[in-house]
Amino acid sequence: MRILITSPGGLTGLLLRQPLLSVLLQHGHRLMLAVPERLAALVPMAAPGAETAFLPDGFSGGPGKPDFDARLAALHEQAARFGPELIVAGGRPPEPVEEAVARWFPEVPSVASLDDTPAPRGGAAAPFTRTVPVTRNEPERSRYAALAAAVLGWHVELPRPSLVLDAETRERGGQELARLGVDPAACWVVCAGHTGEAGVRNWKPEQWADLLVSICRRHDLHLLFCGTPDEEPVNDQIRELMGEARTRTASLRRPGLDLPLLAGILSHAAGYIGRQCGPTYVAAALGKPVLTVAGAGDWPRSMVAAGRGAVLLRLVPCAGCGWDCHLSEPYCIRHIPVEEAAAEFDRLVAGDQEFRVRALEPDRFLLHRIIEDAAESARRLKRLSADRIERLERDNKALARALEETRAGAHSLRESVSGLQKRAGELQAALKRSEEELLDREFQVRDLTAKCESWQAEAKKLEKLVSALRQENSVPAPLGRMADLFRRGPLARLYAKLRPRRADD
Repeated sequence: MRILITSPGGLTGLLLRQPLLSVLLQHGHRLMLAVPERLAALVPMAAPGAETAFLPDGFSGGPGKPDFDARLAALHEQAARFGPELIVAGGRPPEPVEEAVARWFPEVPSVASLDDTPAPRGGAAAPFTRTVPVTRNEPERSRYAALAAAVLGWHVELPRPSLVLDAETRERGGQELARLGVDPAACWVVCAGHTGEAGVRNWKPEQWADLLVSICRRHDLHLLFCGTPDEEPVNDQIRELMGEARTRTASLRRPGLDLPLLAGILSHAAGYIGRQCGPTYVAAALGKPVLTVAGAGDWPRSMVAAGRGAVLLRLVPCAGCGWDCHLSEPYCIRHIPVEEAAAEFDRLVAGDQEFRVRALEPDRFLLHRIIEDAAESARRLKRLSADRIERLERDNKALARALEETRAGAHSLRESVSGLQKRAGELQAALKRSEEELLDREFQVRDLTAKCESWQAEAKKLEKLVSALRQENSVPAPLGRMADLFRRGPLARLYAKLRPRRADD
């Protein structure tokens, strides 16, 4: 069966979906995977044999946006050529682009997973023929297992995520490590930087420096820092805080994050140390041990699944907040002891093959501190709410006054409009009378014009008669004949017509 799977989002989402892709390929299905263009190079590693379609990078529009259809035209064309027999939406909840894909092919069955997040008011109904219900913080692994069961018709146990690298990618990674002068056997890749808003999901730079200095003192290893260009300032700050141990570090600097190169480097490296982010999942998918300081903001939704390693977090009462932290600091990650992380690293270096999720329970002192912080946060929010209510009440009073003034102005305007309408009616009536008078005058003018033309014709006849009379006067004739001609001829008729006008004058 030809299955079109949309995979929006970033690197983490793609790798969490990889077990679903693997199972569908193993059962003989033909896949087309629609991913952002920046992730397209990883598709052959995550789903060998799958076709690739491209979602526009940074695309967050929806129907009604000016460029929505235009930016998706290429995807529509690729999907139409593929001819899907089933559409699977990978987003949670499905993104507008995934709903658009389902609407392009209304005759094709489609499946998506929907959590209990309230739908926006006025939104269109989901276009999917089948939905798989999930809870808000249900692990992604369970969600994709449910999607696989919906597609296959029976429950399957999903494997851990895995990536298959070709020889060229591995060679690139080895060459880069050689260029940096890093021994692969002693190399641990470190992703500890962050951008501004992601700082709530990370340790402080001082904590990372303490951990890395501690393990460098006890073990012969080399730390290779990597990250996006906007994460480099924090990476540099951590390296600076490491003091003399900085000589045991190197930095992979690139204009952009070269994901195949990163995968190639991780395939040679000894393991991964850092916060929970995309490279964490790449390392785990390559079978490398991972030491991750994760926090509990998305617990247990996006927890990494690795063969070896440890994930550390503080299981605070507000776990699963989606990183919408209302406290003064994220206790679930900032209060993970450096000593606990260092002990887990020692265990990995010693050859321990276990993967552990260390959900550390807060002691009563930390719980008391969290409660105090939450109480202060509640008081602060209460004060802010009271201030906001007071401002809203003032604004409402001002709006009420403005509304009364507007109503008074509207009444005055209505009266003015009524007067203007009355005057307009009078003017229309006067205009109608003027038009009628104008038509009457035009009729009179036409009548007088016709009369004038008649008179002009009579005058021409008279001129001819006078000319004839002059010619006759040149020959003697009896006076009685002239008198008779005058009485019965045209002159007599002309005289009869002109006489009333002369009397008027």
